[in-house]
Amino acid sequence: MLKESYDHHLEHRKKMKEQQKVTEKRNDDEIKLYANAKRKMADLRKKREGELFQSFQSHQQAMVDHLATLIKEQVDDEDSRIAKAVAERDQKRVQEEEDAKLKRASMQKEILKAPSPINEFK
Repeated sequence: MLKESYDHHLEHRKKMKEQQKVTEKRNDDEIKLYANAKRKMADLRKKREGELFQSFQSHQQAMVDHLATLIKEQVDDEDSRIAKAVAERDQKRVQEEEDAKLKRASMQKEILKAPSPINEFK
């Protein structure tokens, strides 16, 4: 009877160890599944953050390109306005010089046409 009790106790202990191993294996499997799921979520989060960063960079680059275009257009417009103003100024100066020439020529003609006061006293 003592032997039977001892054998029964050993058998019970063996079953408990086997059950504990099964439970530990199940727990380990659950931990591995949880760790894998957590790793996948971290990878997905990292990928999403990368996509968001790339999207932000693309948007920022588009804004920089647009502003560069606007500035270039503004500079080109300013250059054309300056060139136009210079051309108008030059044209005005040339016109004024021609008007002054014509006026001098007209005055010289008037002087030559007018009777000389010196000739009147002779």
